[in-house]
Amino acid sequence: MLIWITAPSAAIGILALLILLSTAPTKGYPITTLSDETTTITSTEGDDSQSLKIRDLPFASFIANPCSPGTSRSTDRNRSKAQRQSFSITFFQYMKNYGTLYKQDALKVINSSTIEDCSSLNLPNLPNTPTHQELLEMNEEGALKRIYSSLIMHSAHAYFVDHQYLTFGATCSEANTDRERNLAREAVILARKQKHMACMTQMILEELGYTPDDTNAILDEKFTNLQMCSRRALRDCQIMLSIVHLFDVISNYSRSMLESPQIN
Repeated sequence: MLIWITAPSAAIGILALLILLSTAPTKGYPITTLSDETTTITSTEGDDSQSLKIRDLPFASFIANPCSPGTSRSTDRNRSKAQRQSFSITFFQYMKNYGTLYKQDALKVINSSTIEDCSSLNLPNLPNTPTHQELLEMNEEGALKRIYSSLIMHSAHAYFVDHQYLTFGATCSEANTDRERNLAREAVILARKQKHMACMTQMILEELGYTPDDTNAILDEKFTNLQMCSRRALRDCQIMLSIVHLFDVISNYSRSMLESPQIN
């Protein structure tokens, strides 16, 4: 569980953030179990032309609030410049390290659980996925908000991989069913990791005196049901590749910020 520690001292506040950022998600993070986040689907029929809003899907609550229920935060919008710099440095160190780590995790998923030639396919990233250069051209607030929304959207896509397997997994051959089952399990783990990073981004936005963007626009985004196993396999590949790209961009941007004179 994430616990936000409130204290008048900047030093204690920074220590609190360090404690938060040191609690990296494992396969059991957050406290909810895998079955909690993969509600069983009762429908056995689907239509490739049917679009589903994220807010109507079983995992919508995890997207609406990336931080764990009950997480308490208190923001002092009058922090000094030095205090803000300390928070920023701690945050970007976390994002750099775990962006790199999670990128490697996602690459392992691609190599083990997606279609054989996935890593060599030149598929586009998910819409609105930032590049390193785009983030560098934004101010800090704009870049953090772009990272926040992209993490939430990619997390939703990863959860949807599992949702589609639960709904239409029977349409695959036995070999492909095993692959898709493994991918669905790993996709939920990646979704949690992105959700954890989104929570950290939400908290640093608030600590720096910014207001995180509302998630309602993301919840109104639509995903398309795909009954055919082959079509899902291609989309799943695209999602995983885009997740790798996002982790890489976040890590590189965080490294650039740590080297920037504006926070040193």
